[in-house]
Amino acid sequence: MDGGFVGVVHAILTALGAMVAQTLLLCFPQLTAGLLYADRRLRREGLASELERQSQELSSA
Repeated sequence: MDGGFVGVVHAILTALGAMVAQTLLLCFPQLTAGLLYADRRLRREGLASELERQSQELSSA
């Protein structure tokens, strides 16, 4: 293998890794905000106990 080919492969893999990392970092804050919103709403409206009851009904059926 010559050095030029290895350099090109290294550059491509580095670019792919950077794209994957950037995608995850851009999505993380929105995912966190969505989960926090859902959690607060479930707790405020008292739906957590209802979901637990339905989950137990499904698992016992």
